[in-house]
Amino acid sequence: MQWTGATLGLAASSHGIVSSAKAAENIDPNRPLNLAVIGVANRGSANLAGVQSQNLTALCDVDENYLKDAGKRFPKAKLYRDYREMLREENDLDGVVISTPDHHHAPATIRAIEKGLHVYCEKPLTHTVAEARAIRMAAKEAGVVTQMGTQIHAGANYRRVVEMIQDGVIGNVTRVHVVGWERRGARPSCQTPRGRSTV
Repeated sequence: MQWTGATLGLAASSHGIVSSAKAAENIDPNRPLNLAVIGVANRGSANLAGVQSQNLTALCDVDENYLKDAGKRFPKAKLYRDYREMLREENDLDGVVISTPDHHHAPATIRAIEKGLHVYCEKPLTHTVAEARAIRMAAKEAGVVTQMGTQIHAGANYRRVVEMIQDGVIGNVTRVHVVGWERRGARPSCQTPRGRSTV
């Protein structure tokens, strides 16, 4: 993820968001963007690395330990534990990166857009169609650029798997086992139960 004023204009024009392109044109492409990052742990940590060339003026996370660690990496950034407070107080931002747990994606995105900020938000952007429509309308009214991150799911590997399923290569899918895993924990050591699963 590379952010510049030119990037915002290009993203807007390549996606046909004319009003957003006009808003992005007001950002000098030769200066670093003033950005805030909401959610600095896990995926947020990777997103911080992706925007470290910009002027990170504010960082926000509800977990004080993650926030302190991020603050050490970016000592010029003001630290917040509540993104609502951050959005009220920070008046020189160009955009925000939202990497919170997903139940805060839509509310944080809408608040940032209503402040006139460009937004990059991790997936899923919303939990409901109504939230998606509210974001679309708010962005159109504010004339800002928005983007949802789907880096991995847009890759060639996922597309090939879809093709294989659609071509019947693996037959009918009757059961799927999913393991939730984060870097800070290990995968479960237990085996998949034998026999038919009722789930």
